[in-house]
Amino acid sequence: MEDNPRFRDAKLGIIVSSVRALNVFLARSSKTGRLPDYIIVEGPLAGGHLGFGMDWEQYKLETIVDEGSAAVQVATRFTNSEECGLPQMVKQEYLVRKKKDVIVDTISPTGYPKAGLKIQPGD
Repeated sequence: MEDNPRFRDAKLGIIVSSVRALNVFLARSSKTGRLPDYIIVEGPLAGGHLGFGMDWEQYKLETIVDEGSAAVQVATRFTNSEECGLPQMVKQEYLVRKKKDVIVDTISPTGYPKAGLKIQPGD
């Protein structure tokens, strides 16, 4: 990237769900001479592809980032904002659904569980 004028100043980041995953990435990327400019740590309730096994409920974000962090990334919390590009119908679903409507399953191309909203009959 540093040799390409178009990408020379691009920031490099990684999303991880554990210190173990971060260490694997850092060990491999250190050989390239370029370490990430930022690291995003996602917990088991991040939504989408979780990076955890079916034992995801055993993990707590507070424990994962206990070793220190400089900022927080929040995404799902802002799905109902005016700036979010989701259709209004989808935004409404976020408002009316309850915790019981969140499901975690293993239907993911990554092989990891993913979280999402359960589709109700008649939806």
